[in-house]
Amino acid sequence: MFLALDLIGASSASIGGQVGCTLFHSVILALTGRTKAVGASPLFYCNLPNPGRHDSRMKRTDAISQIEQIVTPVAEAAGLEIVDIELKGSGRHQMLLIVIDKPGGITHADCELITREAGERIDAVDPIAGPYQMEVSSPGVERPLKKWKDWERSVGKKVKVVLKEPMLAERVELKHFDGLLTRAQDQSLTVEPEGGAPVTFPFETVSRANLKFEW
Repeated sequence: MFLALDLIGASSASIGGQVGCTLFHSVILALTGRTKAVGASPLFYCNLPNPGRHDSRMKRTDAISQIEQIVTPVAEAAGLEIVDIELKGSGRHQMLLIVIDKPGGITHADCELITREAGERIDAVDPIAGPYQMEVSSPGVERPLKKWKDWERSVGKKVKVVLKEPMLAERVELKHFDGLLTRAQDQSLTVEPEGGAPVTFPFETVSRANLKFEW
């Protein structure tokens, strides 16, 4: 619970295609058993040491799922989309990464809103065992493709794909490849590698993927 916030300065920046939000010299006072601080960074983040009292440690996937349910309504109410949520590290070195976006790109205020409002709700539910840092940023130019709608709106763009298991295409096993996404229909995707034959694969076989930016 916040009792006082002394914000001396704030700025936003764009680094490597990502919009970042930074708070300088901010102080949060009188917290109930927890401490939070915000430091200078290319991205907007704050320390959220969260000792909590857990009878058992939640599985990471369960924690992420619960966090998504908490954060999504906050984002949608502000016209934002949750692109990705990751929880990295362990013990006292955990990092909660929340990637947001909206048409026209995100702003410092968007990062600040998610960090404050969603951060307080996450803290109240307490899905993460132990202390963690929370970082909010834009997806950058190589946006991850997580949901089916990400693929649908990326047709006609170049993508990089990693499959869960290798597949046979033109008598060659493929697991890592990139190319032009030409089709996303009925949970099936088609990517045309440069100089190669089209590769069609089910959406459910994708381990990870993102847009490919031509630098």
